[in-house]
Amino acid sequence: MRKNTTQHAAILFILLAALTACDNNAPNPDQPEFNPGKDTKQNEHRDIEHKPVTENQATQSEGVAKFALIESSTVEMEAKSGSSVSGTIIFSPGPDKESMQVKVKLSGLEPGKHGFHIHESDDCSADDASSAGGHFNPFNAEHGAPSSERHHLGDMGNIEANAQGHVNTTLMFADMSFSGPNSILQRSVVVHAEPDDYTSAPAGDAGKRIACGEIVQDRETFADDLLD
Repeated sequence: MRKNTTQHAAILFILLAALTACDNNAPNPDQPEFNPGKDTKQNEHRDIEHKPVTENQATQSEGVAKFALIESSTVEMEAKSGSSVSGTIIFSPGPDKESMQVKVKLSGLEPGKHGFHIHESDDCSADDASSAGGHFNPFNAEHGAPSSERHHLGDMGNIEANAQGHVNTTLMFADMSFSGPNSILQRSVVVHAEPDDYTSAPAGDAGKRIACGEIVQDRETFADDLLD
């Protein structure tokens, strides 16, 4: 009798051990199945280390978004309203990759200050440049100085010609870009006969449009170039 009891206990122990092993090998419903043959791309993300984005990387990404694929725009200015103005204006990303750099080189102007704006259309065909439309103002802001809190995006203030009628200067604007709603591409640059007073609507009482040029891209570039 004792021998049978011992045999029964041994059999029960073996059965319990087998059941325990089955439970340990059962799939866990809370753990996603890993099957390389099924879809390796879905499983690759488990080994990726997610590192926080640094402030410098975020700044660089913002710059790439504003200027990606466009290196510069060289605007050839045409004389309008009977003037003899000529020259070029070059738009390009500034050294910080955030602001728009504007290099102005003009001649044939009357000495003094002249209103300097971006207009909504790239059509400079009219003799008085009226075909360029009004100021570029995508957010329906009030006219003002470029340094004021509220102003047209196309308000670039004044440029000043020397005694020989020449302008050679570089300006910086933080809110312009080559992409998105702030993109200045397919617009035009207009130089006026008089200074912009920064208050009169809609264009600062800057007088005739004496020069106009279309803003188009020079060539495409790779976004990686902007991160070098």
